[in-house]
Amino acid sequence: MKKIIFLVVLFYAMTFGQGWNSTVTTTISESTLQKMDQFTNKNGNHLLIKKSNGNIVYYNLNSQGTVDNNKTATLESNGDFPTITGNNDIVYAFYKAGSYIKLKYTTNGGTSWTYNSNLDLSIGSNECNGVDAVYELVQGVHLVWATKDSEPYFETYYYRLTPYPNPSWADYKNVTDYTGFQYGSRPTVAFSDNRVHVSFGPVSGLAVGDVSTRDRYNGSWQTPQNASGSDYSSVEKLITSGNYIYMIYSQSVPPSYFDLAYKVRTLSGTWSSGSGTDIVTNIIGTEYTFDICKTYDNKLQLVYEINDGQYQDLLHRSYDGSWSSTFTVDNNQYFAGNPKGISSTSNDFFVIWKRQSSNSLFYRQYDNYPLAPQNLSVTSRDFGQWSHPVLAWSFNNEPDVFIYIYGYEVQRRTRTVPGNFGNWSTIAYTRGDVNSYNDYDIIIEGTGTIYQAEYRIRAIDVGNKASGWSSTVSIYFGQFGKMNNGMQRFEYQLSQNHPNPFNPATTIEYSVGSTGLVTLKVYDMLGTEVASLVNEHKEAGSYSVEFNAADLPSGIYFYTLTSGNFMETKKLILLK
Repeated sequence: MKKIIFLVVLFYAMTFGQGWNSTVTTTISESTLQKMDQFTNKNGNHLLIKKSNGNIVYYNLNSQGTVDNNKTATLESNGDFPTITGNNDIVYAFYKAGSYIKLKYTTNGGTSWTYNSNLDLSIGSNECNGVDAVYELVQGVHLVWATKDSEPYFETYYYRLTPYPNPSWADYKNVTDYTGFQYGSRPTVAFSDNRVHVSFGPVSGLAVGDVSTRDRYNGSWQTPQNASGSDYSSVEKLITSGNYIYMIYSQSVPPSYFDLAYKVRTLSGTWSSGSGTDIVTNIIGTEYTFDICKTYDNKLQLVYEINDGQYQDLLHRSYDGSWSSTFTVDNNQYFAGNPKGISSTSNDFFVIWKRQSSNSLFYRQYDNYPLAPQNLSVTSRDFGQWSHPVLAWSFNNEPDVFIYIYGYEVQRRTRTVPGNFGNWSTIAYTRGDVNSYNDYDIIIEGTGTIYQAEYRIRAIDVGNKASGWSSTVSIYFGQFGKMNNGMQRFEYQLSQNHPNPFNPATTIEYSVGSTGLVTLKVYDMLGTEVASLVNEHKEAGSYSVEFNAADLPSGIYFYTLTSGNFMETKKLILLK
């Protein structure tokens, strides 16, 4: 009975667990931090900051909050308004430097950056008080900024950067060129289907004032409209979700405090003329009071700081038609308007902030289960004299899957044609940064009996949270095994251990296709090596080895065979 309960607990943990991970004190120490922006994709959390000396510095943190020091880079020595955005494979870093908005981009997760001076965007020498950018898969990057072109008034401008690999500037527009809306500062930008949405604040860059928005629909700029109604805002952010656009803003409440409020309209509609709806009262009314993002399930995710009467708390709420209850991300601290941010990918989101009492940046992840892998396909490919099925799929855009050494589980079931399929069985695990698998167990060629194999995969993150299964794909084949004209031909293959579950010993069988160094190692759930079963040169052939786990606790383990370019991983279960 204890063994059954143990297996149920393991299944539940892998399938249903979700929630906030513990707070991480990162190794990033920035005593002179002034501004910050962040973006997340499968390669981690990309953080762009501005120091008080004007340095624009890039950091990369994985999903566990660990900083990759090899990727830390100073992108500019005298810049302002750091803005970072991108998609699964490319990250764009924008910032103001002198009389230009400059761009550097990376296609390898921050390992190296590309700079093309031809993409420097001249904005003149007048004062700038805001830069914002958002990436859209089809259109590219939508960029907005504001400069004081007629004292004391700011104007807001828009440009679109066409998508990589041939980026260039297009569709320039002075957004505030409409009578009655000639001026505007501190712009933000969002997008929806066929639309770009731009907000711009007080005309002279004052601390508080009216907020207006203007949409670009199918390439044509629409009539601007007042968004704040009877409210004054100190800072606002636009975000779209489904068929709606939201403006989250710090609402000025005289004489000296702010509420956090929001307004909503349909994508093609108009803003109401009255006050917004309060989310919370008594926030700190600065540029970095709050930040917002959207997860894959179209929920808004909001973090904000608030006075609790004695200290300040950093809180989180989500919105999907109504606001959730609050979750305390950090409390009993002083944040004093220090930069904080939230970013998302899939249904995970990530918060980074700075306390007044520390030079360190702090990090916390809301760890939801991964999304099911997409675009699974199977084809036949020749490997020497044989043809085998090759699976391929799109990477999950989730950093806690991408770094996991067992990020994808591959299952197969087969049948004789005609006939019924057998049960699903796990045939391999691949790393999260690998999106293909060669099934050497099956030979496509053959005569006589016809078989069919069906495959599916799922993603697993470092917290051992599993996605649902992908859609299935299938292929017809002629035979199992590695036999040809009575002569055995060895292929690389790792078999499932037997028995499984086991206590305390099990047998692992494998074969190697050519002479070379072979390693067979066992790892725990965290990827820590717990046993090295084979580490020597082997001739081509089939082998077996016993794994005795008498000194290990019950649990799920993984074993990996590596030889040359071949690597395969399978799971085993120790039950005591």
